[in-house]
Amino acid sequence: RAPLEPVVAAVRSQLDESCHPLVTEHLTLDRVSLSADAGLVGAGQFALQRALTDALREVGRTDLASDRLPSPATPGPRTTVGEQPCHDPAPPPTTR
Repeated sequence: RAPLEPVVAAVRSQLDESCHPLVTEHLTLDRVSLSADAGLVGAGQFALQRALTDALREVGRTDLASDRLPSPATPGPRTTVGEQPCHDPAPPPTTR
């Protein structure tokens, strides 16, 4: 775990510097043991999270719509990158 501490500290520092405090207030950073599959698992969780949130909002259940999924059912280390993006998505292009 010790070799990862400088990396985690650097990531935490950059997030704290770049994001509003309300965004990082409940942020947790954990080490990952997924190796080559980490990106695929993260992308799948992100897509599922967005699909469920959009579906709940569509049916009017904003009380259940969240930008965070519950922890994975499988035990072991996990990574939570954040509850919300650090910045607003890019605005749509304007046409003249």
